[in-house]
Amino acid sequence: MSEMTSTKTRTSSQTLTREESSVSSEVSKVGMISIAAFGTIIGGWSLVALTSAMVQNGGPLELVSSWFKAVAGL
Repeated sequence: MSEMTSTKTRTSSQTLTREESSVSSEVSKVGMISIAAFGTIIGGWSLVALTSAMVQNGGPLELVSSWFKAVAGL
C-alpha cells in the first residue's frame, strides 16, 4: 500500500476601509441638498402658475398675446 497525503491551503484576504468625513463636508452636502430641493419647489410652482395662466387666457398663444399687450401698455 502506498500513502497519499493531501494538503489544503486556505487563503483569505480582507480589506478594511475606514471613511471619516469632516463637518464641513457634511454641511456642504446638506447645503447642496437644500438648494436642490428649494430649486425643485420653485420650478414646480412656476410650472403650476404658467399652466394656470394658460388655462385662464385660453391657451398658450393667447397668453403670449396678453403678455405682450401688458408689457406694451395696450
